[in-house]
Amino acid sequence: SCTTGELARMFQVLYVPALQLEVVPCSGWQRTIDFQHQGIRFYPTSPAIQNVETALLYAGMGMLEGINVQEGRGTGFAFRQAGAPWIDSYEWLKSLEGVDNEGVELRGVRFKPAWGLYAGQPCQGLHFEVTHPQTFRPVAFAWDCMAALMKIYPENMQPRLYKTMANPSGARHLDLLTGIPGSFGKLRLGVTLPTNVADNWMALMAPYLLYT
Repeated sequence: SCTTGELARMFQVLYVPALQLEVVPCSGWQRTIDFQHQGIRFYPTSPAIQNVETALLYAGMGMLEGINVQEGRGTGFAFRQAGAPWIDSYEWLKSLEGVDNEGVELRGVRFKPAWGLYAGQPCQGLHFEVTHPQTFRPVAFAWDCMAALMKIYPENMQPRLYKTMANPSGARHLDLLTGIPGSFGKLRLGVTLPTNVADNWMALMAPYLLYT
């Protein structure tokens, strides 16, 4: 991972070389320190991301907006739980045995969204609790969760239209979230996304890092 300032240094060199940029480092901060233990107030980044726990999950669970699985909106636990009327919590949980879920705990849950997808309908699904932010890999984990559902419920799983200002038709929303064309088709075929990019990423970022 890296800070916003470190990202800015990389963007400036690679994409906006004419930009005059100065990033002032923070004293006393180390990369191993996580936000939850800093005693700093968290300011919601959106109406659905009200706390650190949600922010840790959003990078992965946000992909659920591209398929017909309720992502927790309308329940008070947006992106911290997910489900659908056609999901059995036990089956989904059991299908994830053996999947790399380091850093996150899972438990079955029942909920009825007040609004959003499946509003007013009883849903079953899973609740997610990040226990070790430094080892948790949200994108890989979320893809594994969707892949497990595809294996159990291939006839139920469908792409979801998700209309936004950037995508007025709402089509191919999962492609936009992953950055990979044909993502839903890859999900149906059991293709694994290339999410293990840590080595390449660190090699790219090394010249721009400010902290150890």
